[in-house]
Amino acid sequence: MAKKESIQKRLQKVRPPRVQLTYEVEKGDAIEQKELPFVAGVLGDFSGNPE
Repeated sequence: MAKKESIQKRLQKVRPPRVQLTYEVEKGDAIEQKELPFVAGVLGDFSGNPE
């Protein structure tokens, strides 16, 4: 039986990440483009109930 694919792997195929940070590096005569990983986490009480 094949192992089920994770939801993260399926989402990568369906929708690309919204933020892509890249920079260019000069190596000799060539310019190489590097991509920085970017992950943002949000934690909070968003229920709207005052306490």
